[in-house]
Amino acid sequence: MKPGDNNPLIFAVINGDIEGLKMIINQGAEIDSKDDFFGKTPLHYAIENVDKPIDDRAEAKNAIMTEIVRMLLDIGARVDAKTRFGKTPLHCATANESNTMTKIVNMLLDNGAGIDAISRNGETPLNCAIKNKNLIITELLLRHGANVNAKDNGDLSLLHVAVSTGSLQIVKTLLDNGARVDAKNRNGETPLHCATENESNTMTKIVNMLLDNGAEIDVIDRHDAIPLHYAIENKNITMTELLLRHGANVNARDNNDLSLLHVAVWTGCLQIVDHLLNCGADINAQDKTGRKPIFYSIWNGDLKMTQLLLTRKPDIKDNPHLLNIACQKGCMEIVQALLEHDADINASDSNGLTALHFTALSDSFNDFELPENSLRVDNCLKRDPNRPTTVPCITLSHYPNEYVFHLTSYKTLRDIVKVFLEHKISAIHMPSICNPDPNLQFLKGEIAKLLLRNGGNVDAQDVNGVTALHNAIKNEYAKVVEALLEHNPNVNLETKRNIAPLHLSAKKGIRELSAILLDKGADINAKQKGGITALHIASANGHIEVVKLLLEFGAEVDSETGRDGKSCAIVLNKNTALHIASAYGHIEIVKLLLECGAEVDSKTRSLTARKTALNIATKNGYPEIVKILLEFGAKVDFKIEFDNEPFHMEREKNVKLLLYKEFWNFAKVSDITSLHLAAEIGSKEICKLLLSNGANVNAKKKDGTTALHIATRYANVDVVKLLLECGAEVDSQTINGITPIHLAAQRGDEKVIEILLKFGANINSIDKYGRGVLHFACINIYDNDICPESMCEILLKKGANVNCKEMNGTTPLHLAIQEYRYEYVTSPCLCYILLEFGAEVNSQTESGVAPLHLAVSLGSEDDRYPYICGMLLDKGADVNAKQKDGTTPLHIAIQCNHGTVAKLLLESGANIDSKTENDITPLHVSSQRGAKHSFEMLLDKGAFLNAKQKDGTTALHIAAEMGHLEIIHIILWKKGAWNNLTRRDGVNINVEKNDGTTALHIATKFRRTLIVKMLLEYGAKVDSKTKNNITPLHIGAEQGFSDIIRFLLEFGADINSVDDVGRTALHIACNYTKGGEYVGKEAIRGLVFHIVKLKAANLFVSDQNLLYYNQCFRLLQTTLLLPTTIRFPSWCVSWQEFRDFQEDCEHEIASMKREKMFHTKLTFYDILVRSQSSLAIHMRNENLVQVLESMDIAEKYPMYASMIKNNFREAMERKELLEQESEILYFLFNEATGLPQECSEKILSYLSNEDFRMLIVAVQPLRIRNPNRSSVECIN
Repeated sequence: MKPGDNNPLIFAVINGDIEGLKMIINQGAEIDSKDDFFGKTPLHYAIENVDKPIDDRAEAKNAIMTEIVRMLLDIGARVDAKTRFGKTPLHCATANESNTMTKIVNMLLDNGAGIDAISRNGETPLNCAIKNKNLIITELLLRHGANVNAKDNGDLSLLHVAVSTGSLQIVKTLLDNGARVDAKNRNGETPLHCATENESNTMTKIVNMLLDNGAEIDVIDRHDAIPLHYAIENKNITMTELLLRHGANVNARDNNDLSLLHVAVWTGCLQIVDHLLNCGADINAQDKTGRKPIFYSIWNGDLKMTQLLLTRKPDIKDNPHLLNIACQKGCMEIVQALLEHDADINASDSNGLTALHFTALSDSFNDFELPENSLRVDNCLKRDPNRPTTVPCITLSHYPNEYVFHLTSYKTLRDIVKVFLEHKISAIHMPSICNPDPNLQFLKGEIAKLLLRNGGNVDAQDVNGVTALHNAIKNEYAKVVEALLEHNPNVNLETKRNIAPLHLSAKKGIRELSAILLDKGADINAKQKGGITALHIASANGHIEVVKLLLEFGAEVDSETGRDGKSCAIVLNKNTALHIASAYGHIEIVKLLLECGAEVDSKTRSLTARKTALNIATKNGYPEIVKILLEFGAKVDFKIEFDNEPFHMEREKNVKLLLYKEFWNFAKVSDITSLHLAAEIGSKEICKLLLSNGANVNAKKKDGTTALHIATRYANVDVVKLLLECGAEVDSQTINGITPIHLAAQRGDEKVIEILLKFGANINSIDKYGRGVLHFACINIYDNDICPESMCEILLKKGANVNCKEMNGTTPLHLAIQEYRYEYVTSPCLCYILLEFGAEVNSQTESGVAPLHLAVSLGSEDDRYPYICGMLLDKGADVNAKQKDGTTPLHIAIQCNHGTVAKLLLESGANIDSKTENDITPLHVSSQRGAKHSFEMLLDKGAFLNAKQKDGTTALHIAAEMGHLEIIHIILWKKGAWNNLTRRDGVNINVEKNDGTTALHIATKFRRTLIVKMLLEYGAKVDSKTKNNITPLHIGAEQGFSDIIRFLLEFGADINSVDDVGRTALHIACNYTKGGEYVGKEAIRGLVFHIVKLKAANLFVSDQNLLYYNQCFRLLQTTLLLPTTIRFPSWCVSWQEFRDFQEDCEHEIASMKREKMFHTKLTFYDILVRSQSSLAIHMRNENLVQVLESMDIAEKYPMYASMIKNNFREAMERKELLEQESEILYFLFNEATGLPQECSEKILSYLSNEDFRMLIVAVQPLRIRNPNRSSVECIN
């Protein structure tokens, strides 16, 4: 889509249609509308369409665009409108140098264009003009006051940009207008740094101009590099000479202490190096790693550079690395040059390596660490993009050699830089040759000879005891080995790990070298750590020619490995070459060793076990070796012996497991024979060999397992058949009574079952625990194609006992249901099969678990388990079957939240109120789970809501404890709460446990705040007491729950109530601390303030409460006399706050006493302090009740509003109780006793509402037909 396709205004501008543009504007088009992609306005497009005046056509187009720009500006186009990239029209006007564009710039500036407007990347219009080398616009903008020192987001100044473009005139213009000559970018580079990177006449003039204008010649960047570093790094000879002539510091260093000479040597520019040296550069300067410039010339293999540096006589005696590197790289001429300049031929580095060692080391690029910033990655691509390059790792421990070689496989520098940037490898650029010189072998041999002729120590050892001969053999440098052997080295020198040269040559399989070493006196039976000899090594690696050679020279054929204090990677004792060759399957070596007299039945010990070569070869499945060993008389029934001592696995750093692989994975039981091992791996061929040589087919391990058991377990059909044909006992039992057919059933292999039964296996044999074949079949633990369903069906058809019981009573049906939870059982088919074959559906285990219990408890809520439950019920399962603790299937279904199953059980006749031995019903379980749907279902089905457990706990108690608000809501709202014991269909909200605890006590204890509030609103008795006279307020005070205490007090909780030991809530709160801190600081505050309210209203406060109240009062008074630095508990408010609260209470009381209510003598104070019975009389006045209900008491009397509301509520309840039971009360107090009515009313006034309810319940059986008649009906 083109920019103007959706914008007619922009389309007209692009096409230069002035008339169309005017028409569109006159029709009300938005003059500053932007395109959808770039965010450009018509003004942007008009300016961008101005071309360079190359012909008349371009001039005409430019004239039109100029007119459009003028027209747009005249009608109010935004002169500083920005594109998506933050560019204004003035940015766009700097694109080319022409008279038209100059006019447009002037127009924009005349219309108030921001001359220093910043784009998204931080560029100003002047920056754009300089980038476009637009000198005229640059001068114009500067004349109009553009900021000459503006910087972009990369901290590049305008002078940086001008220098990078190479525009000499613009650089001069900027400097003339005050540009800072030493401005730095984000990397700390000045314009002079940038100018020295390129070599040209223009850049030379720019550098001169910068220096003439005061540029600091030795200014440093972020890496402490000066401009001269940049010039040398880029091989800029002219610039280097210019800077040195102007006094640049020839010995300047960067933050890695790399001097200019280091950099010049690294780049390989002889002319610059020579010039630096002539100017006084320090030839012995050291970088952070202590390396001198000559190090890098040798590293690069640069002979001419090295020779040039050596002519200046650098100090090379204290740096053994120089000669070492040259030797390792095979630089013969450099080695010779260093020796001519007195390099110490036997000097060693920190690892003890001499030059002779390095002739035998591989030419890998991570043998030395190089400074990370010696050459910056961002400059790599500027040098020679097509030059073959390698990238060495910085830290040896971080990157393996293989990864370094992977990097060096990239042919060009560009590819390599891309690789290590992508992988974030700490690396540097190093020019070198990717592949080693094909003559490297020869060169290293010649260097070795040169060193030895000049006094090199042929037996020099590094810190690990390694000699040059060790390294040469290890890295297969034949020429170096020849050179070393010509100078008669000690061929028996061992490393710290006791590795001799002969061990290495045996590992490499080099027969000729091994022969030379033996001829020179190498100890043929020398042992490494762990007792490993050359014969062991050659046998492990399959080097038969070396083995022959060693035997010819008299190697001890039965030499054993063994522990020697510092173990190998795996502790192996007494392993001979025969054991090792047998483990690795080297047939010819085994035969050779036996022919040379190796003991065929020698025992090894590994993992504390003793084995023979026959055991090892059998375990690893080498029938050819087994045959050879048997031909040489190996004992066929030798039993592997296990020690009782623990096996210790010890490791040693960088030890390669050279001789052994993991063939010691035997079961930790003793008396294992080779036949057992052959049966395990399923080798029929080895089994035949062993049996034909007299192996006992019924040999047992200590646990009673025979080869037939093992072959059956692993479903090795051919081996099973062979063993049975050779007389294996088909019903042989382990010590646990397990027979092969049990294992075959568990494995689920039909073929093995058929074979065993054919040979007379007892299909109903049971093991030590009473398990039969069906038990094993139902717990198939193997991942194979035979599913338990088909296996069980086969066994049942063969006569397996479907109701066989384990000792704990478990039947196959129990297991079938239990195993059904696993993924490989995809249908209820197994249960169906067992039931069809007569499985007892109500069979119970010792703990009373029936199949239906299991079916209900296992699995998830899906369509499978209800189906199985339905299947069991259809087959006659007892829906009310109880476990030993009384649990029924319905209990379990509710506990597991299986609503569908629970519904099925109820529809099948499950007892909805069945109880466990603790009298727990399904409804109790549902309440504990908080399962709303199942709880409602049980209630709808008629569950008894007030059922109690043995300790008196009901569903309400449980829900309150667990905090299940929805369950509480269902109980109180749906079923209806009742506190007067007159509603039999609801729940008693004040029902008590055996210890007197109510739901309100429990909710308070567990801080179920919302439940406490709900219970109180539904009429829970706020001062209900346990058998210890503990109220909810006591519990709230003990726990410090200030929010719950507030609710309880608002609903009239008695603050003076005491428990059995005489404590009030305030007493408990003030004395309950943890770690010296009050638990309920806010609770204490709330209780104290409530007492203030009671005292102000002249209401009763007990002596004990007054005692604690007065203590708090006195403590507050002392704060007026004590220094302000003394701190008090946080519940102790300031004296002023206390006094203010007290005064507010007194003021409200005075106000309440003055205000009469609805033309009565009754005041609000009367409602606050009078008794319930007294207020109930006044509540007969409906107008008074209406006033109280509609009034916002909290606004009028905020301090006492809750107390007034509570008394009003209590009075209304008393009124309703009196009206409800007026007949029964008239009979009781007037006719029955003959008391005057005034006397009766006085008696009733002493009763609380709760007492009143209890009285009503007590006389409920009596019902008066008519108060004027004397007849009374007694209803029992």
